[in-house]
Amino acid sequence: MSQELLTTFGEALGEVAIVPAGSGVFEIHLDGELLHSRKRDGGFPEPKPIKQLIRDRIDPERGLGHSDR
Repeated sequence: MSQELLTTFGEALGEVAIVPAGSGVFEIHLDGELLHSRKRDGGFPEPKPIKQLIRDRIDPERGLGHSDR
């Protein structure tokens, strides 16, 4: 997921950090906002909806190619 986000958004993200946490924790945050939580949302997200959520917040005009279809 990290590589997918870096490939898509490059320097626009600033950084992608992986932070060790307790067993079963998987969360995606952007500027303090929780975009996805394995516990809250059930399971691991697919890259497409996460990329769309991030794009909508950092650069709404940006096209995502096949991820927009």
